[in-house]
Amino acid sequence: MNKVFPSLSSDGFIEDRSILSKKLFEMFLASDHSQSNFKDAQSLKYILNTETVDDYAKNEEIRKSLEKLYNAYFDSVIVSVGNKTDDDNVVVFNMQIDASYNGKVYTIKESISNDYFTDIDKFDSELVGYMN
Repeated sequence: MNKVFPSLSSDGFIEDRSILSKKLFEMFLASDHSQSNFKDAQSLKYILNTETVDDYAKNEEIRKSLEKLYNAYFDSVIVSVGNKTDDDNVVVFNMQIDASYNGKVYTIKESISNDYFTDIDKFDSELVGYMN
């Protein structure tokens, strides 16, 4: 069965997995922390805004949430998440998503920095690259 994604935008219903892989990640980044119930996955803002201070636990929550989101539209998903803190106490989360559909793998690599001492809405995103 070919699952389509209802984008709720001018894109309409998305079937192309290359486009869909990017749209899902954009949604994961852009969703407000109070809008975290799509496919039982939490948004990045929600995860970073929780009381969890352990970076390993945040990594696991990010990984689980992305897996839930992508598993709804892809045959299989492998997500890896890591982080490191720089000298200014800015934490950078590095994520890689390998989602496969009908034998083709769609890979997204992203780095997101979040300064824990500023408002969550000011988080900074830097695109590392999309690869198909």
